[in-house]
Amino acid sequence: MARAKTLAQCVEKDLDEEMSKKEERTRPRKVPKRFDSSQTTATVFSVVASIRIQHFYPAIDKMLAELDKRFPEELKDFAYLQPKNFDKPEADSAIRRLCLKYRALVSPTAVTERRLFRHAEGLREMTLAEICTKVPSHYVDLKTLYRIFLTISLPVTTASVERGFSKLKLIENRLRSTQVQDRLEALMFAAVEKDVANVINIPDLVSKFADRCDRRLQLK
Repeated sequence: MARAKTLAQCVEKDLDEEMSKKEERTRPRKVPKRFDSSQTTATVFSVVASIRIQHFYPAIDKMLAELDKRFPEELKDFAYLQPKNFDKPEADSAIRRLCLKYRALVSPTAVTERRLFRHAEGLREMTLAEICTKVPSHYVDLKTLYRIFLTISLPVTTASVERGFSKLKLIENRLRSTQVQDRLEALMFAAVEKDVANVINIPDLVSKFADRCDRRLQLK
């Protein structure tokens, strides 16, 4: 501001007068009127309602979108591989749709194999993984469908992978940049699986290491 006043004096201008002229020439911005602009018509939300609208509902929408992306509509056809749905009339149609979708891996014979396999004993008390192991080896197409179902329905996360990258930045610093791969992997395992490393009995580990070969000095 002081520099602007100095320049104005050099050109023989009054800075305050020029600033007032500029404000007069500036067109005022017209704010559009809204229904909530008036105090009498504005909607007043409580604190709980504001949190629900601004945070809770967007979080629910985000989770629903992620669930739809993770579990698409086609997974409904895999439900007929569960023993409780074996006897439903639409089961054969669902298995045919799966055979058509995965025709590179599965043939339409899976429909007949499911009809024969559904009469096996003890299926209703088993999990899907146990049922997959119980499917006879010559029911190749049905067994493939169970493997596909178990593969795409497992809730896999990347938390452990991300944790590994975070630990790598802490372990492999510029002072440890020349360590061999085996040592780096051992340090990474000890850092990532900290709960496993904490239950190791150090004296027993030292004793096992000392008993590996004869030494001149006994380790305590």
